[in-house]
Amino acid sequence: MLKNFLLISLFSGLMIVFSCKSDDQPIPTGELQIISGNNQIGIKGEYLTQPVIIKVQSNLPPEDIVLSGFPSDGYGGVMGEISTTNDMYSGFLIDENYEAELYLWLDCELEKQTFEISLRTKSCITREECPSIASIEVNTRGSEPKGSWKLQCELVNIYHIEEHNGITYALSGNTYNIYTPSAVGSKSSLLTTSDFETWDLIGEYDFQITEFNINTDGSMIANTSEGILYSSDGISWSSIDHEIREPIGFASDLLIEDSVYFAMFGFGGVGDAIYRTRDNGDNWQLVYESTGFTNLTRTQNGDLFLFDADQNEFLRSSNSGNNWEVFDMPGSIYGDIEKMLPGIGNSLLILSDATDGFSEVDQTLYSLDLGSNQIESFPFTSGLSSTISDIVTKDGVIYVLSDNTIYSSSNDWEKINGPELSLPNINGLYLFSQFDDLHVVSQNQFFLHGYKVYANFID
Repeated sequence: MLKNFLLISLFSGLMIVFSCKSDDQPIPTGELQIISGNNQIGIKGEYLTQPVIIKVQSNLPPEDIVLSGFPSDGYGGVMGEISTTNDMYSGFLIDENYEAELYLWLDCELEKQTFEISLRTKSCITREECPSIASIEVNTRGSEPKGSWKLQCELVNIYHIEEHNGITYALSGNTYNIYTPSAVGSKSSLLTTSDFETWDLIGEYDFQITEFNINTDGSMIANTSEGILYSSDGISWSSIDHEIREPIGFASDLLIEDSVYFAMFGFGGVGDAIYRTRDNGDNWQLVYESTGFTNLTRTQNGDLFLFDADQNEFLRSSNSGNNWEVFDMPGSIYGDIEKMLPGIGNSLLILSDATDGFSEVDQTLYSLDLGSNQIESFPFTSGLSSTISDIVTKDGVIYVLSDNTIYSSSNDWEKINGPELSLPNINGLYLFSQFDDLHVVSQNQFFLHGYKVYANFID
């Protein structure tokens, strides 16, 4: 049932508002009563564990009325089963017994917080034209999180993080009814921090950034809804892919190698290609073309690797894509190649998917030492994990995220999620130079696109 829920209001002053149609309907009347869930104590920055049950009394049938809600002070949110009018979100549904379940998300700082729940007609669009029929206040208390992690409450709807010279860059996007105080109405916002305590807004953009990379000089190249863009400061952006986007389309992936940019096009079909520019997009050169290559990867020694599924070959380039040579693996790799990424030291990590219905091994992670040309495999059986979604390395240790669980190579691939950190929907693993600990980005279980950064993950 939760998948049909939607967060409607997120911070003080922002709320769903309505207007009424001028037809011959009776003047609506109503009254709200809290059945359960008032005066709950929850963790700051999280949803309360129990729903707030609201009982409605009204002269209108339940299908004609809805509830809305917002925090009276601070940040926070109210979520319930949504009702739509003319393809617009218009409030929370009230069941046939005139009751509704609402979930409240608490502010990150406030010890006490009040939420106002209002009753409105379903035909309403704006609050000014149609004030609430009735309203009631729900009181809550917030407590500090327990365990060895820290919630970064300043970040909402974070979907991409990069680090450069000790500065962390975070992309925040506003989609559906998710908002941030600093970025209401924009499609992407870029924030930075050097201490994970204070976040500064660099820019708000009217385009959506899907990924961005930072060059050694601090300039940025981004893959966006408007194509590939370049910026020297994160404020002003200019298009650099006119030469290739017109005949080919939008890039599917980007890679930066010092001042050289690589743009990958295609998703496994005719026209898949890799283009390179050395002059910020003034000129692009085709450096590889195939109908089935797998993601381009740069190892620590500067070599480029890719896997051509069409030819079933691993290829390496030691001169930024000018020439490619077939790389003979020292051992066989079973299954489809899903991902390649730099490993520990001068090594290459290769993830293969061998799901065939007959083997107990679902995925295998290979570590290829490019110095000794030795390969080591870590099979992940269905009993341990079935879907690896992220991999990071630090200090000779490989961390794997799979099925909302984190495994460590230093611990014989035992899970490292502590009982105090049962995070819902972990989306990514991150390692930052200013911290010794592994960080994760976790999607709150009731959010549609709301992300938060958790720190100090490893004891």
